Amino acid sequence: MPYHRPHYPSPRNIRLAKARIACLVHSTLVGIAAMLLPTAFKADATEPVTLLGRFVADGAGEWGNAPSFDADASAQTIPLQGSLDGGGYTLSAWIYLDRFIDEGKDGFSSVSPATIATLSDGENALVFFSIYNKRLRIAHRMVSGFSSLTGERELPLRTWVNVTAMADSSDNLRLFQNGVPDGATSGGKARFRHRIDRLQIGSFRHRALRGRMGALAFYDGSLDQNSISALAGADSATRMDRLLDTAATGRSAVPDVAAEEYAQRRLRVADDTRLPLAAGHLVRTALIPDGKGGLPRMMTQGRTFGASRIVFDHAPEGNREDTFQGQAVFDVGNGDFRPLLPHRQPGSNPPFFGLDTEGVEPGLILLGVNPLTNKTDLLRLRLSGEEGKDFEFAEALLCNGKTFSQAYPGARLSYVGRVDADEVPDLILVKTRSVGSYYPDAPDHFWVNRPLPNSGPGRGYSVNGKWLGGENIDTYYWAKGGLSADETLSFGPMKPIYFGDEDFIVQWKTYFYSNAGVINRDGQSYLIITGDLDKLLALPLREEDDALRCEEAIPLMADDAPIQNTYIIEALAIGDIDGDGEEEIVVSGNPGSVSVLKGSTVGQFVELPVVTRGGPLAMQTLIVPTVADWDGDGYEDIIAGDASGSLMCWPGTADPEVFGEPKYLTSQGERIHIQAGYHGSLQGPNEARWGYVNPLVCDWSGQGRLDLITSDINGDLLYWERNPQNPFDLLPARPFTDAGGKKLNLPWRQRPAFVSGDDPMAREGRPGLLVIDGEGDLALATPVATGKLSIESVEKIHYTDGETVLTCGPVGAWGRGKFCWVDWDGDGRRDLLFGTNRINNIFFSDEAVEANSMPFVFRNEGSEQSPRLARPRPLHLDGKRLNFGTHITAMWPLFAEGGAIPSALLIGAEDGRIYRFEREELIP
Repeated sequence: MPYHRPHYPSPRNIRLAKARIACLVHSTLVGIAAMLLPTAFKADATEPVTLLGRFVADGAGEWGNAPSFDADASAQTIPLQGSLDGGGYTLSAWIYLDRFIDEGKDGFSSVSPATIATLSDGENALVFFSIYNKRLRIAHRMVSGFSSLTGERELPLRTWVNVTAMADSSDNLRLFQNGVPDGATSGGKARFRHRIDRLQIGSFRHRALRGRMGALAFYDGSLDQNSISALAGADSATRMDRLLDTAATGRSAVPDVAAEEYAQRRLRVADDTRLPLAAGHLVRTALIPDGKGGLPRMMTQGRTFGASRIVFDHAPEGNREDTFQGQAVFDVGNGDFRPLLPHRQPGSNPPFFGLDTEGVEPGLILLGVNPLTNKTDLLRLRLSGEEGKDFEFAEALLCNGKTFSQAYPGARLSYVGRVDADEVPDLILVKTRSVGSYYPDAPDHFWVNRPLPNSGPGRGYSVNGKWLGGENIDTYYWAKGGLSADETLSFGPMKPIYFGDEDFIVQWKTYFYSNAGVINRDGQSYLIITGDLDKLLALPLREEDDALRCEEAIPLMADDAPIQNTYIIEALAIGDIDGDGEEEIVVSGNPGSVSVLKGSTVGQFVELPVVTRGGPLAMQTLIVPTVADWDGDGYEDIIAGDASGSLMCWPGTADPEVFGEPKYLTSQGERIHIQAGYHGSLQGPNEARWGYVNPLVCDWSGQGRLDLITSDINGDLLYWERNPQNPFDLLPARPFTDAGGKKLNLPWRQRPAFVSGDDPMAREGRPGLLVIDGEGDLALATPVATGKLSIESVEKIHYTDGETVLTCGPVGAWGRGKFCWVDWDGDGRRDLLFGTNRINNIFFSDEAVEANSMPFVFRNEGSEQSPRLARPRPLHLDGKRLNFGTHITAMWPLFAEGGAIPSALLIGAEDGRIYRFEREELIP
C-alpha cells in the first residue's frame, strides 16, 4: 500500500549521514595505522622514530599486492617518505613460508638466498634483508664490502612470522623472530654513511622456497625491545591474523562489542534447566574431535549480534536421546561459552568443519581471508588448550597448488570429510548461478526506502501465487584430498559430480543456496544435498574412473518430512555423535537452531531437535518478550515469541533474572507455530517458514483476566483467549477486524502497546491498542466495545508540532515496531517506548540515521487525555547509545511492587536473548 507522503531522506539527514561516514572513515584509518604501526621508540632515546616507508599487501594497498617467493614477480620500488642519511634503521615484515625446496630438486637449493627487501640509494643496493639457508640474513654495505649477520634459528613453516632486522645506534646488526632476538653482531660492523631513499620488494635472486610476504615497514632508527615486541604482537598463536585482520578490515576479530558488554545482563535459566538450543542467527555447527579418541564435541558459532562460540561435551550416556515435552530430542547437556574464532572469514557466515580422519592430526578447517592478499585461504587449525576447546593458527592448505579462491573461483565450501574410498578427507563444493534477481523490482530491492511497483504489502506475487523474482541453480563439485610424505594435507582440482552415466552435473533449482555432504549406510555412500527451505535428498554415490557419479535421488527423511527446526540449512556436520557405530547428520543454520538427523536406512531418517541445559534464556532469534504471572504461582513469567513463529512461556522463579523450563504454548493440543507459507510473506518464499510472532499479554476483555494478542508475518492481529483449564493451551485464535468485518489493515511484525480502560486516553473507558496504522503512523485503535475484536476507529497520534508520528518506511521497512505505553520519566503522563529495525531510523530520528537498532523514548508533552509526543530520543547507557544489531529492540518495562514508574527494562534482541537494564542506568 502506498504511503500518504513519500518520506525521502531530508537534506539534513543526508548531511548527517555524510558527516557520520566521514568520521567513520577517519577513525577507521587512524585505527588501522595505530594497529599496523604502533608508536615505536629508538633504543637509546625516548623520542619516536620516523616511519619512512610502509607496504600493506591487502589487495588494494598503496604499493600493490604481496609478492610471492615462488613467482617471477617484478620488483616493486617504494619511494620513501624522507631519506636516511646514515645511522640506524629498522626493517620489519610478516612472512609466511609454505616449504623450502631441497637442494638438487628443481635446480634450486634451499641455501640460496631469497630477498625479502632491499634498501638502496636509487642506484646501488646498500642493504639486503633475505632468507638464507632457512634462516634470516641481513647484509649491510660498508665503506668497503658487506657486513652480514645470519640468524640462529630456522624459520618455521606454514605459519605467519614477524621478522625484523636493524642496524642499531652502535653500528651493530640485530635480527628478531616474533620479537625475540635471533642474533647480533658487535664491534660496530654496520658503520656506513650512504643515503637511502628507496625500498624495494619482490626482487628475488633464487626461487629457493615457497611463501608470501607483506606488511613491511621501514623506520629511520633502531627500535627498542618494547617496540619490536609490539610489532610482532603479544599473542604468538594468532598475532598475525589478529593484527592484519584489523588492518585489512578496520574491525576487530572479536565478537560484537555491544553483545560482549551486555553479556552479563542476559536473563538465564537454572543450570539443570533444559531448553531447546538456540545458538544465534545464522548458526553453524561442527563436530570437533576431543583429541583423545572419544566421541566428537559439538561446536556452534553464530555470526550476528550476540553470537558466540559454544562447545558441548558429549552428554552423559543416559541423556543423549531423551524427550522434551513429549518429543524425542538429542540432549547435549551444558554448553561452554567461548570467544568467536579469531580469524576473519569471508561472507557473513563462513563454513568451518571438524577434522577427524585417520592419519591426519585432528583439528578444525575453515575458510579465512588472508589479509595480505585479500584472497581466501583454506586454513587448518590445531586443537589447543588443556581441554582442547580452542584453536591456534596452524597452516594454510594448498588447493590445486593455489589459494582456495584462486583454485575454486566462485565456489562455496560445503563439506570437508571422506567422499571417495580412501581415508583422506576431500572437499564438496557448490556453485550458485542466478536465473534472475530474487527481487521483483531489480536492481531495486526491499530496503531502498521508497515505494516500489512490485514489492511491499499486497505485492510481489503473480495472480497464480508465484513469486515474481528469480531463482538460483546450484551445481555440485568435489576436490580430492591428498597427503604428502610429511603428512601435509592438500586438495586437488575441482571436478563436477555427475548424475547418471552421462557427464551431466548434479543440479538443484531453488530460491535458496544449498549445501551437501556425504554419509555411508550399509557400505553405500550417499551424497546428501539440501535445498528449498527444509528438504534433504540422498543420491547413491559411486566412484568410477576418477569421477563421482550419482543415481536417482530419494528423500532422506521418513515420509519426506520437512526439517522442523532449521529452515535454511547453513551447514551439514556428519559423524557418529552417540557412539552407536553409525554416522548422524547435524543440520544447523537460520533461525539459529540445531537438529540431529538419525536413521539406519536412507529414507527413514528422523529429526531429533537438540536441547541443552543452563545458560542464557534463548529462543530462535528476534525474541519479543512480554511479562505477567501467567501460571498464577506468584512469580512473573515471560511469554515470548520469535522469528520462527513459536510462543513460549518461561516460568519465573524467586530470582527475577533466572527462569525455569519453558513450555511451548499450544492451541487445542497442537503447538502454535505461525508461518507465512510460500506466498504469504512480502519478502517472498525465502520466508515461507518464518512467523515473526510478537505477543502482548493484557486484559483485553476488561474482566481481570490475562489473554494474549499477537501480530505476525502475515500482518494478522490475533486474539488468543486463555483457557481457564490450562493456561498453556490457548483457545483458537480470532482475528481483529475493521468495523466492516474485514481483516484489520495493519503492517506486519509489530507489537502493539496496550492502553487500559482506566487510561485517560482510552475512548469511553474501552481498552485500546497503540499500533502502526496502514499508512505507517502511530495510532490508537479502539474497539466498538470493551473486549470486542471489531475496531471502530484508528486515530493517529501526533507530535507536539501537529505532525503525525511516522514509525517505519515502505516495502521491507514496513511495520516492525515494538511499543510500550508507560510513564518513563515519572511526570504522571505515559510516554512511548519504541524499538524497530535499524533501517527505519532515518524516518524518525536525526540522531540515529547510521546507527544500529536501539531503544527510543517519545516523551508525552501533551495531556493524559490528548497525548502529544516529543521527537524520539535514544536511551543511553554510560553515555553511549545502546546497540542491538540489525533487527529489533523489543522492550518490556518491569515494576517494583507498588511502583508507578518502571524499575527496569527488558530488551529482546536478534540473538534470541533477553537483556535487563536498570532504569536509573538509562538516560535519554
